[in-house]
Amino acid sequence: MNRLLALILIMFSANSSKAVNLVLDVDVPQSVDSSALLAGINGFCSDLADENFDGVWCLPADKACSMPQFEILCDELQKAVEDTNVRVSIVDIAPLTADTCLVQLSIVNAVSAQLLSLYEIVATKLEGRYLFSSVLSRNMKAMQTVGCEGINVYFNNDADRLLAERYVETALSFDRKFGAIHPANAFLCENGTSLMQMFRLLGINYLRDAVGSSWPMVDFEYPDVAFYFYTNRYKDEGIDSHDLFHSRASLAIESDAVNSYMVCGGGYVYGGSWGMSWNEIKSKFKANMKYDAETDWLKLYFERFNFGDSKEKHLLITQFVNALIIEQVEAEQGFDAVVKLLSSGNMNKERQRFFNILESVTGINEHNFNAKVCELIEKTMKF
Repeated sequence: MNRLLALILIMFSANSSKAVNLVLDVDVPQSVDSSALLAGINGFCSDLADENFDGVWCLPADKACSMPQFEILCDELQKAVEDTNVRVSIVDIAPLTADTCLVQLSIVNAVSAQLLSLYEIVATKLEGRYLFSSVLSRNMKAMQTVGCEGINVYFNNDADRLLAERYVETALSFDRKFGAIHPANAFLCENGTSLMQMFRLLGINYLRDAVGSSWPMVDFEYPDVAFYFYTNRYKDEGIDSHDLFHSRASLAIESDAVNSYMVCGGGYVYGGSWGMSWNEIKSKFKANMKYDAETDWLKLYFERFNFGDSKEKHLLITQFVNALIIEQVEAEQGFDAVVKLLSSGNMNKERQRFFNILESVTGINEHNFNAKVCELIEKTMKF
């Protein structure tokens, strides 16, 4: 039976627009419609491996929640298409109900026998064919949640409820500044000490590229919803409002219009940085930065001069000056004017465009930059 099923897989792969080297390494349980399941798995993998992935093999009800896992699996399958040494195997099929089963896929370098990644996906039989979804949706149902206006935080421990509520409040406050609420799901992974452990919530049991990563969070942002996953470092460090401002700004502003340094300046004002509040950053500038009337602020601005205590926990003149500008502009003109600054594009690649927008909002141009920034700093350092 397995030889026949393996042959079916090969035939489907040969006829797909993107041939995935898919191998059956497990007996299919008798309660499972083997032909339909294997045809579905092959169609699903081939669809993901295609650059024009359209999600026709995704279970519609869980499509949004499946996208983070499928995005990573998509990258791995596309690599497998290009590398004939990479083998994709079905290594386990476990029935869950009469119409659903849990499928485990492994991606291995067949030459070195090195495991590259390991996934669990849910297969659901619907109208005679199998469609696929991430285990994330099932895991979400087992977690506690707080939410408001489409922004939800999932957690397991009652002790995290207050933090979850603050997260929702902060995200909503930022979205309201931008004038639109963007749905989001955030996950506080109390047992996730690493990125790899956190990925298990998605059904990614192993990803070689994530092993050893110390990132405290990872995000997946889509037009209709965003997903944020936090390792248990949040217990010691809380949720970084600076990073959250970055995330909400990236949803509100077209990607090619974002001025990342200006957004980071907004992060200073609304969320601080490295655990410091905006006022503490000002104090750090006052203590660390040596300057006089002849200081070339324009040069330091484009060089991104660091006045922080270390390279790791940097505080940059670029973001600091932007923060001063944003603080004044919001006080005098409101946040809509701030959005114009946040949307002023890549200041290095589109320098003239950036200064045109900056001047239209603030009166600051490349010629009077040093004098205007000096005035801002002198005003700020009086506190």
